[in-house]
Amino acid sequence: MQLLSIFTLSVFIEVVAPLAFTTTSTPPLTTVAIERRDDASPLPTYTFGSGSEYFPKRVANPEPSGTSVQIYPTGIYDEFPKEGITMAFGPELRKQIKDTMLQNCKDKSREQCRNALNPVLQRTDVTTHTKRFIAISAILLGELLIAIAAETLIIFGEGIYLHNTADVPKEIKFDHGDLDQIQSMAGAHTFAAVTGTSGTPSTITYQPPATTTAADFITIETLTADKDGRKAGDVVYRIPENAAARIQDFLGMTGIKDTQEKCKGQSLKRADNVQECLRRVQRHGMDLADVGPSNLLQLSQRNIPARPGPVQPIGFPIPNLAANGVLLLIPVYHVVYEHAPRAPNADQGWDPSILAKSAIGLTVAAHAAMFAGQSMLEIWVDKDKLVTNLKEDDLACPKDVICVSDDCKGQEEGKNVGAMTPICTIAKNYGCRCDIVTYPDMLELPSDYMDQQYAWLEELIKRSELPSFEPKCSGGEQKLADAAKKLEE
Repeated sequence: MQLLSIFTLSVFIEVVAPLAFTTTSTPPLTTVAIERRDDASPLPTYTFGSGSEYFPKRVANPEPSGTSVQIYPTGIYDEFPKEGITMAFGPELRKQIKDTMLQNCKDKSREQCRNALNPVLQRTDVTTHTKRFIAISAILLGELLIAIAAETLIIFGEGIYLHNTADVPKEIKFDHGDLDQIQSMAGAHTFAAVTGTSGTPSTITYQPPATTTAADFITIETLTADKDGRKAGDVVYRIPENAAARIQDFLGMTGIKDTQEKCKGQSLKRADNVQECLRRVQRHGMDLADVGPSNLLQLSQRNIPARPGPVQPIGFPIPNLAANGVLLLIPVYHVVYEHAPRAPNADQGWDPSILAKSAIGLTVAAHAAMFAGQSMLEIWVDKDKLVTNLKEDDLACPKDVICVSDDCKGQEEGKNVGAMTPICTIAKNYGCRCDIVTYPDMLELPSDYMDQQYAWLEELIKRSELPSFEPKCSGGEQKLADAAKKLEE
């Protein structure tokens, strides 16, 4: 493997094992006759709108490659986006969809068509992207979306794709109301689909794939002698298949494809692209170590580093990646450390497990960014691409750092930050807590403002000395007898 200098961000990682992820196929969807149900337990129903609502005339999003699926907008959401989501298909996937429908839907039953089309969508990476929508993760949005997307293509596409040369649409749009319907279906494995035009429902049953909770620990080995083109001191991370698949999923959710585009060799000919690539790698490493599930990066206990002696370097493989003269690891460590629970009497600023997790996160992120499509089962790191002199003190946050100082910038000068405790956003101190500066609340007034206030007070005093008001009748007084009778009249 060609070795590039750190300035051009060859992240020093080489893969020697082929991709060997295990996949779990979902049983095909089947239709069953609608049975009468008790009114207290109605069958969840998804109601389709008109076909034009689902197939945008103008495609505004980048097209995925090959047989891939992408869901827009990208990013992670606690709630569904207000504009809904768009499911985009790669060109090869669209061809597979059309070929499948031509073979299995023309003059065939709807059930046969559905059972043939769903596996095509189930083999895609759609479930990787739907995990970004936390609001519905418990009811397997991916599987429901596959079922409804297939039904959309069948309902509105049979008359188009089976009888002329029209291509399968590049995108399917689901608005916020559609997503609300999916969420309301909770964890049901059987639901009814109905169109607004026909009103005749069909019942769809699906089985989600089995999930595994097995613990898969990452191990780290250091070569003690030259072997197979590797040098003594080179390090290899061995990641089990299940763990590698989860990591790939998570990186897909957090936008690794965009980072891979930014970190391509052609892009790195410009220095500003190098810095942007480094920032993205650091962000992915931070996400893996801090935002991801607790079991995402599990390191074997025997590889957890021991505390180094005084002024001794830390004995753990740390990638030698730096931006603006600061190791990428240091800000990652600060953020993960600040968010992690504290053990009783823990030493301030030092945690070997957090160090290991941060370093692994960066190594994996750099590998994924620079070597798109390559296996994660083994990640090799050349010994000359590792940091050899990082010490415990280098990880510690400075004490009594002021939020508005130039080496922190955790607070905008002249503005208060409220009750929150900000963190520094500059280079080496990124992620460190800082001391807030409280500015006085000031209101600029005219120079004679107080004089006018005193003048008004004096006027009030004068008015208080005037005699009280007494009403007087201008035409003399007249007594009204029998007032109640007068009112009745």
